[in-house]
Amino acid sequence: MGQSYAKNRVDVLKCPEGYDKENFRQICLLFDKLDNDSNLGVSSHELTDIAQLHVKNCNIRLEARLSSTKKDNERECHKLDSIFSEKLALLNLELEKNKNALATRQLNETKRIEEQIEWYSGLDEVGKCKAFMKVVSGADQDIIDFQSFFEYMKHRTDDIDNITYTK
Repeated sequence: MGQSYAKNRVDVLKCPEGYDKENFRQICLLFDKLDNDSNLGVSSHELTDIAQLHVKNCNIRLEARLSSTKKDNERECHKLDSIFSEKLALLNLELEKNKNALATRQLNETKRIEEQIEWYSGLDEVGKCKAFMKVVSGADQDIIDFQSFFEYMKHRTDDIDNITYTK
């Protein structure tokens, strides 16, 4: 019969290309150490020590990740608080600016109205007639036509009772 290969034939382990040779050697030594029965395989009963170390290392990495996640969350919350504080300060400045602008407009409007009141209060009979004539006719005329008078009075019918007729 021809040649037959042994079932337990083992190829020589070679370091993968691009991998550190010293690290590969250490992995090979660890595997040999774990393979107590030298059957070129590590069974579960041979893994007790390394399994405990694996679980311990997993827990250490997870605890570190958990701590990092908490710190990241705290940092992001602090960042959001800072952004909120900045925006709140800007909104407060904008509010104050708008209130000041409103107060200035109100003051100017009050002054303008008070000046008009003072002007109307200072008119004599001729001045009052001229002011009324100007508002109703829109021009310096001596006579107000009905259409102009109607346009002026159409929304002031409640004032009609206040007008006294003198003949």
